[in-house]
Order: sequence, then C-alpha cells, then structure tokens
Amino acid sequence: MKPPSLCLLSGPQDEVEETPSPTEPITEAPEPPKEPLLGELTVTGSSPDSLSLSWTVPQGHFDSFTVQYKDRDGRPQVVRVPGDESEVTVGGLEPGRKYKMHLYGLDRGRRVGPVSTVGLTEYEAVTTQAPSTMSSEPPIKPHLGELAVTKATPNSLHLSWTIPEGQFDHFLVQYKNGDGQPKAVRVPGHEDGVTISGLEPDHKYKMNLYGFHGGQRMGPISAIGVTAAEEETPTPTEVEETPSPPEPSTEAPEPPKEPLLGELTVTGSSPDSLSLSWTIPQGHFDSFTVQYKDRDGRPQVVRVPGDESEVTVGGLEPGRKYKMHLYGLDRGRRVGPVSTVGLTGPDTKPPSLGELTVTDVTPDSISLSWTVPEGEFDSFVVQYKDRDGQPRGVPVAADQREVTIPGLEPSRKYRFLLYGLAGRKRLGPISADSSTAPLEKEQQHPPRLGELTVIDETPNSLSLSWTVAQGLFDSFVVQYRDPAGQPRAVPVAKDQRDVTIQGLEPGRKYKFLLYGIHGRQHLGPISVLGVTAPEADTPAPWSPATEAPEPPEGPHLRTLAVSDITPDSLHLLWNVAQGPFDSFVVQYQDTDGQPQALLVGGNQNKVLVSGLEPSTSYQFFLYGLHGGKRLGPISAEGTTGPAPAGLTPGEPGPRLSQLSVTDVTTSSLRLNWEAPSEAFDSFLLRFGVPSPSTLEPHSRPLLQRELTVPGTQRSAVLRDLHPGTLYSLTLYGLRGPHKADSIQGTARTLSPVLESPRDLQFREIRETSAQVSWMPPPSRVDSFKVSYQLADGGEPQSVQVDGQARTQKLQGLMPGSHYEVTVVSVRGFEESEPLTGYLTTVPDGPTQLRALNLTEGSALLHWKPPQAPVDTYNIRVTAPGDPPLQASAPGSAVEYPLGGLRLHTNYTATVRGLRGPNLTSPASITFTTGLEAPQDLEAKEVTPRMALLTWTEPQVPPTSYLLSVNTLGGQTQEVLLPGGATSHQLLGLFPSTPYSVWLRAVWGESLTPPVSTSFTTGGLRIPFPRDCGEEMQNGAGTSRTTTIFLNGNRERPLHVFCDMETDGGGWLVFQRRMDGQTDFWRDWEDYAHGFGNISGEFWLGNEALHSLTEAGDYSMRVDLRAGDEAVFAQYDSFRVDSAAEYYRLHLDGYHGTAGDSMSYHSGSVFSARDRDPNNLLISCAVSYRGAWWYRNCHYANLNGLYGSTVDHQGVSWYYWKGFEFSVPFTEMKLRPRSYRPPAAQGG
Repeated sequence: MKPPSLCLLSGPQDEVEETPSPTEPITEAPEPPKEPLLGELTVTGSSPDSLSLSWTVPQGHFDSFTVQYKDRDGRPQVVRVPGDESEVTVGGLEPGRKYKMHLYGLDRGRRVGPVSTVGLTEYEAVTTQAPSTMSSEPPIKPHLGELAVTKATPNSLHLSWTIPEGQFDHFLVQYKNGDGQPKAVRVPGHEDGVTISGLEPDHKYKMNLYGFHGGQRMGPISAIGVTAAEEETPTPTEVEETPSPPEPSTEAPEPPKEPLLGELTVTGSSPDSLSLSWTIPQGHFDSFTVQYKDRDGRPQVVRVPGDESEVTVGGLEPGRKYKMHLYGLDRGRRVGPVSTVGLTGPDTKPPSLGELTVTDVTPDSISLSWTVPEGEFDSFVVQYKDRDGQPRGVPVAADQREVTIPGLEPSRKYRFLLYGLAGRKRLGPISADSSTAPLEKEQQHPPRLGELTVIDETPNSLSLSWTVAQGLFDSFVVQYRDPAGQPRAVPVAKDQRDVTIQGLEPGRKYKFLLYGIHGRQHLGPISVLGVTAPEADTPAPWSPATEAPEPPEGPHLRTLAVSDITPDSLHLLWNVAQGPFDSFVVQYQDTDGQPQALLVGGNQNKVLVSGLEPSTSYQFFLYGLHGGKRLGPISAEGTTGPAPAGLTPGEPGPRLSQLSVTDVTTSSLRLNWEAPSEAFDSFLLRFGVPSPSTLEPHSRPLLQRELTVPGTQRSAVLRDLHPGTLYSLTLYGLRGPHKADSIQGTARTLSPVLESPRDLQFREIRETSAQVSWMPPPSRVDSFKVSYQLADGGEPQSVQVDGQARTQKLQGLMPGSHYEVTVVSVRGFEESEPLTGYLTTVPDGPTQLRALNLTEGSALLHWKPPQAPVDTYNIRVTAPGDPPLQASAPGSAVEYPLGGLRLHTNYTATVRGLRGPNLTSPASITFTTGLEAPQDLEAKEVTPRMALLTWTEPQVPPTSYLLSVNTLGGQTQEVLLPGGATSHQLLGLFPSTPYSVWLRAVWGESLTPPVSTSFTTGGLRIPFPRDCGEEMQNGAGTSRTTTIFLNGNRERPLHVFCDMETDGGGWLVFQRRMDGQTDFWRDWEDYAHGFGNISGEFWLGNEALHSLTEAGDYSMRVDLRAGDEAVFAQYDSFRVDSAAEYYRLHLDGYHGTAGDSMSYHSGSVFSARDRDPNNLLISCAVSYRGAWWYRNCHYANLNGLYGSTVDHQGVSWYYWKGFEFSVPFTEMKLRPRSYRPPAAQGG
C-alpha cells in the first residue's frame, strides 16, 4: 500500500527547481590546502575602552589566534582566541587613542602572520552641552506615539496610531489568534491605520505595533481590543486573503492546522547586508532557513530559530541584487519557499592599486615598490610561495609603499601578489615576477680580509688582531706550526677580531696564517710573523720597567713625567724617542684597586687624569700603540695634593644616593640621582666600557669618558654610546675641585636587534627524546621559542617557553636521526637570530628479545631487528659465578643459539646493534634453564568448526602459554593463554580441514620447546555457507553468531548474527537498535564497512549488503518492538547497489503489520552526514541525525538518533508510531527469497 501523501510529491520537485540548486554537495568542502592563510583584519566596532576586531581565514584552519598590541606604556599585550572564532573584543584600552593591532594564527606550533590594522578608541563623552551653533541638527529619528482601537466588528478590529515626529519605512502589527498562534500584518510607512480581519467574535486581542526605520525595529506600543459579539455566521475570509501554501514537501499527511508562510520583505540594506522580515499567518514553525546564492553562484544557508521573524544576512557584495528564499521547518518537513529580491547598498569608491615593480635583487631577497593612484588602504599584504610551494604572506603598513622580502633562494623565480586591504575588503592583486640573483653574483664581491698584526707577546703566547676590509665572514681559522713542527688550527667566531695563541715556546719565531670562512670557501690567507718574548726578560704585570727596552726598529717611548698636581687630579706628559704612534693608553689603579685606562690620540703628548683621591700616591703606565702592536710601558709615580682646609678625608659630609637609569636607547641613556640641595658645586660623571687591548691578565680596565654636570642638576644624558654595551658608571659630587662623595652603578644600552641566546647544549639524549639547554642573552626577553626538525628536511616543531626557562625537553623524536635545533629569543613582536645546534638521537635497537627452546643446557635467543639495519649485533650473556659470554652475529641475523649452559641457572642476555661506530639501545632478558614444557597435548571434541585442546601443565606452572595454530595457506596464528590454563577451545575453523597445533610454556620472555598435535575438522553439507539460509541447512537450530562466506568463497569470511527462530529462521541480521549504547551518528566510511557489536547494536556494512544481495535474490524483514507491542514489515525483493551507485536501495512487495514506510525510499541512494549524493541544499542526513536511503527526506529513519523525539530525528517508522516516537528496538534482516524452513522442506 502506497503512502497517501505520496501524491503530493510534485510539490517538493517544483520546490527544488525554484530553489537555487547547489553545484556540489553542501557537506563536501573542497580539498583543504596544505597551509592555512590569514586574510583581512578589520575593526568592526569601538568604544572608549575597547576595540572589536574581525578577521577572515581564506584558506585552511588555525589551532588558535593571538592578537598583539602595545598599551599606553609601550608594553606588549597578548589576547588569545580559540581557533574556531573569527572575532574578539579587546578591552582595557585608553579613550581617544590609536592602537595598531597585529593578528597571528597558530598552526601546529608554527606562528603565521601577522596581519595588522589600526583602530581608534572613541573619546569619552563630554558632560557639557555644545552650543547649538557648533553643529548641524542630526536627522530626526522617528518614534511611535499612541496606538488605539477605533472600530470593532465580530471578525475585525481597526487600529489607528500617531507618529509624533519622523517617518517610518513600514510598520508591523503582531497579535495571537484564537489558537494562540502568533500573527503579523505588514503596513506601509505612510499609513497610520489598518483593519485586522479574520478574528473571532467576542474575543479579546492584544495588538503590538512596531515601526521599522533604517533596518532597525522600534517599539512596540500596544492596545487591547475586543471584537463584537457574533450576530451572523461570518465568512471565513482568512483563507481567501492568505495565499495558498505550496504543497507539503516530504512528510506525513497534513496535520489539521498546517503552519503557513506569509510575506517575505526586505526591511533594510547596507553595502554588505540585507535585513529580512516575514509573517506567519497560521501555525508555528520549529525553525526557518534563508537561502541565496553568493557572487560565485554557490548556495548559502542562514538558519533562524522558530520564534523569530526577522534576520540580517551579512557578508554580501555592495550594489548587488540577491534573490532570497525563506523556508519554514515543521516537524522535519520543509514548507515554502516564499521569496523576495533585495539590492545591497552601493559601496563608496574603493581605493585602487597601481603598478608593482621590483626595485632591488640579491641572492636571498627581492625589494618591491608599488603605487596607489587613488584612495587609501588600511594595510597591504604581499603573497608568494616559498621553495617548498607553501604560500607565504608579508603584511605591510598602510603608509608604506615598498618592502624587502628576505629569506629567498638564489637563482629562483618568484611571483609576488600584492593585495590592498580596505575595510573588510581585499582588493587586487597586482603582480610582479622576478628572480633572485645567482650566488655567483654575491661571490663576485666576497668578503675580504684586511691586515693581521701581533698586538701582544709573552714567553708562551702571542695575541693577534685583524681587520675585515669588506663584507662578513661566517668564521675564521688561524693556522701555524707548533714547536714540534705539527700544523695547528684555531677556529675563531665570526664576531671576533682578535685571538691569543697559547702553548708556544719562549723566544721563538712563528708564522701565522689567517683564513676567513665564507660559505664553503676558505678566503685568504693573510699572514704575520711573531716572536714570543724570551723567558728571562718577561716583566711581571703591573711591574714594568721605567723605560722601555730599545727595540731594534720602529717607534719607541722615552720618558713619562707628572705635573700640575691638585688634590684630585694631575697631568701626565711624555716624549717619544723615535717614530710616531697611532695612539696611547694610560693605565693605573684607583683607590678600590680597580684598573682604569685613558685612551689618548697619537698626536698628543699629555693628558689630565682627574677624579683622584687627595693625598694619594698613584703609579701610571703609558703604552704606545703602533700597527696593531702595543709597545712599552714606561711609568711614573705621582701623589695628589692634600685636601683643602675644612675638608679632611673620611669626614662625614653630604651623600649621593638613588642612582638610577632611564630612557635607555641603543646609543644613549639618562642617569638620575639624588643629593641634598646645594650640597655640591658640581658633579663629575665618569663612564666607560671594558677594553680587550689593555692590561692582562688582570680584569679588564675601563676606557673612560667624563662629563661635568652643574650642582643644581640631578640627571644627565650620556650620548654616543655603543649599542648593546654594558657601561660602568661612577658619579662624583664635587666641592670646588675636590671629590666629596661618589656612587657607582652599571647600565646597558639596548641592542639594535634582539640578542640570541648562547651556549646551546644537549644532554640526556635518548632514542625519542633529548634535553636542550641554553644561556639567556644579557638583555631582557619575554620568552624563548625552541624549534627542532630533521636536519635533512622535515616539518619543524616549535614550543614556546617562559623567558625564565633555561631548558626544554624535546619529545617524539625518531631514533638514530640527526636533528637541527634552534632557540630564538622573543621580546614583544620581535625575534632574535636563531641559536642553532645539532643532535643525533640514539639509534633504535633490537626489540622483543626472547629465549626460545629452553632446555637444561641450551636456548635460542630471538629478537625483532630495528627499523634501520645494523652492521653486526653484540651479544653478552652473564650468570652469577660464571665469566660473561661475548659473541657477535651478522646484521641480517634475528637469532643466536646458546649452548653449554648450566642447569637451573638464571642468565641475563643483552643484544645491541652496532651501526658504524655507534651502539644502539640494548634489548635484555633474564631466563632460567631447565624449565619444563607442557605434556600430553590432545585435540578432543573436534567438530566441523571447533576443537577442544587439552594438556598437562609442568610441575612449575608457567606465567603463560603460547599457542600456535597452522591455518590455511601455511599461515600461523598465535594466541597467548593464561598460565593456569589446561585447555583451550578453537573456534571459527574450516570444515574438513587439517590443522597442526604447537604449545609452549612461557616464563616472562623465555619459552620452552613446543609440544604439538594434529587433527582434521569434520565435514558439513555446505562447508562454506553464503548466508544464514544455507547455514540453517547445516543443522543450526538456534539464533547465534557464526561465520558465513561471501559468495561461498572461503577467502571471504564474514562474522554475522543468524536469527534462526523468527518466521522459520534463516535470517541474516544486518542492523539492530536496542539500548542506544552504540553511536549511529557516523560518517560514510563507517556505514560502508560496518560498526558495532553483532551481539548488540550494529550496522553490518553497505559493502557486505551489496556483496550479499548481488549474488542472489533476497527478501528483507524489519522487526519493531516497543514494550509489549511487536510489528514487522517484510519486502519480497531487496537489493543494494555498489559504492559506485552510492549503495542505491531497491525493494518491493510489502506485507506485514507495521505499515509500509520503506517503499517511499526505494530507488534512493544512501547518504551520510559527510556525503550526500542527492546534492540537496540541506542534507537530510544532517537534518535528521542519521544515515539512510533518504529521499526528500524520510518516512523511516531507523539509523536516527536513539530515543530522540525532537525534529523527527529519532528512530522512527511513520506508519506505525509517527515521527514523534523513537522506536526502542529494531532489527533489519535478510534471507534468500527461495528459502524454505527445514520443516517445510521435510514436508
């Protein structure tokens, strides 16, 4: 019997033609790209203390996002956002302030971006009123006045209202009818009254009036009216006035009161949105969907709850016409559509991009420049693909018109796309192609070494210094021959320009060669000859002779004298006996014993030394610097004058305090201090940095500079400083020319770039993990980023750790692999150059080491080889009181026999692989000789499909048994049995088949020699039944799980449940729902191959259904139970097509007691939540939470949501219990159409 509603199916067909049909199934997205990309970042709203941001992800998916910006103090702030969100409101901001926001996407530990935008928070509201003359009047905003009922009839009410000011676009009157269903009537904006008809006599109604203006709804205002008492039979005008609805789509016969869609109207528009409103003249819908096509013709869906009657559809294109379709969903049935056309507002003239040009090319970078002939952009993005084909994006600020793209490959062609971001739109791209310069171009101008000089000598060392005339080197190497004539090489880091060569012999001449390393080239050498000092003539540091020894040639110093002595200063004067010097250095020790140094130009012969203590004796040393060598010293002693009257050394006086540093830059800093008012006449600030070329081996003295500050000031700015340099600071308070107090401190200038961490080390290196440690840079960092990847290429992994961290454990590494590890300093949005190191994990070794065939004096070691082959294996066997046994086996071996062992002895065996010079991780076991094997293994109770094995256990029970069964094709199956077992039943055997069985006793990883037996299974009438009907012919009389063979092929066994009792038995059950314990809300592949437990809830699988039904003619039965009620539906013909036909269903010939809810689905393809071959705009599988042969959509939903009574999503069979009842027990089963029960066959 056909469903009575099937005659209405022309409605849905028309509906499909009216609705824009999708070009592809809505549930199948295009193949995701390899790497996600960030799109546009825009400011969507602002307040005095917050900015709302929104962004797009045009490709891929991110794990999470971070929004970064700087607060009013310049400190970086971070807001984290989950990966499934695309907007955030950043709070805690300052009013009326411009903020630059940066968005990063995090994908598998890698940070992508940023994309940036600038937002301005609103100014705080001003409480005073501005004069009316200051600004023009804003447009009048309309508002509603009063609503009144001015006339009543038995079936209508007339309403009137007032609008005190302004003009509305239209009105909406809402009320509830006699059944309590909401109603709405739309009224044009120029009207001030309306008659509401179709009401019930002598009934009270509450009328609500809304006004619509500019897409906004205002109101309501309300009035209560009562219709007049009935005087005569009213005419049902409502049906005549209301447009007749389209025919129902897919569901059951119409309910008494069918909900109807009324009028769909456009109530507002903007350049990127349309506001819609609709009426429901009758009934109530569960929900609504608005459908339309985007600019690419792809269907889009907006879902709206059933209690709403308006929605704003966003993300549209400006100045574009859209046709909107509204559907109502009622108990799983789709009603409609009603349609309307809306036009989005025009867009302001967008900015335009001009030309993109390449302005500079190097081997690893390309510089781009572009023009903007019209308008302004919020920012730009340059996109290109790296050498691996992965897309990259470089954000550029709005005020820039050029950018350099670094990190490119030499001699490689790149295409660059430039997009301009304006508002929420991305304009462009414009493009330019260019190739990076070849590496040879760079080598035409390689770095070049300058001069190499000897700057210091001792009896056993020479200090060398050099210059680099051009470019940068990766590192340096100094080569020479030691006293034995052997060549030596000393590597030097790229940032060093001097080195001390130790371990030399006194009074010996050495030739040094300096090479610069650039890429894989050694450039140079430059050379110099040096002679170590004779051992007897070596002066002790700080005790130089008063005159320099006469050198054989070149300039040399003569005398040093002291003059112009004051309590805190003196002058030094000197003369040069021969030749000019490049510069001079004066060294002495202050009263704290700290070395001090003054650098003097080569054209001077005197210097003022200030900041000394009164009545103090000082020893001064003068060195001359010439051609990179330090000559001298000569020395002189001087004593400062006594302190002036009224001030004695040590006398308590005013004190300096609170020395602090602010306003630090790369080249300057401000020093602040506190001191009593008028306590000092002036201040002397002395500051300097350590020098590598002065007194050794003492701590390095300071190259000093001085600054005098008036006594009224309490701060001073130090300028012309070196970036990233630590300075020693001493502040003296002066009375007249004399020091009354001093205070000391240190400060470091900022580095021009964030400094890298240093001293990368690795420890605890294992097969799959290692510990990495580093030392932080001197400057402040917020965090460190530790990255690692296979050195020969691979997917990098990264982890961010706190700025206080010094170590990180790397996990998930591959054994025996070479890894590149980098650590980067992170401060705000800035990252340092990486600190790079390499580690090699321990190679993987042999595993699953076992001792087989244990006897009184022998064993066989057996192992699983490692993934990477080894050259040989080292084997070591030890036992208490015995010397260890050392042996080796070839790298291809997987076992090694041991003989001559002692009875009842515990042995430990260790096997390692040797791969080159490296030993792998070991595999070890402990075993005991003399353990007994099981006895008397027998096969009993052998049937066609099972056998019972029994045995006698040994005197010492083992920990377990290993049972091996030889199956068809020579394959062996192994089963581990508990140690206390003495029998085991083999199931699922093949009829009329010989089997061999071996049993071993197991102690840990030790196994005894096997005992064995053989047997042959009995025969069956049908050895390999193809279904439960044939299995019944083998004599199976009870329902149970068993094995059938698809198409009777013994190579295609299938474990099934046979119902041998219902209607004569022979039924193969392919679906069961009974308790809701198995999740049926699954993907296409799960339904293709089956899931669940065949003794409980399960789906056998569409592939199995196709294989079964294509091999013969089958009928299908559905059994349904609810409490004491039981019904069935049986179909004489049942077939499922192949996957190529989407498992299309064919069935016919209904009879039964449940009603025919399946014939409607015959001819339908199978669909699941992730694949809908019907290409419906809204997938039935998604709407009804199942997987089924949906049409449009269902009368049966036996794979629906168990126990659900919501939205027809439950396990339903319409013609038995309707859509609102979820059937608690279902079984679907099949058997051959020609099947006859055994009793019938016998008769």
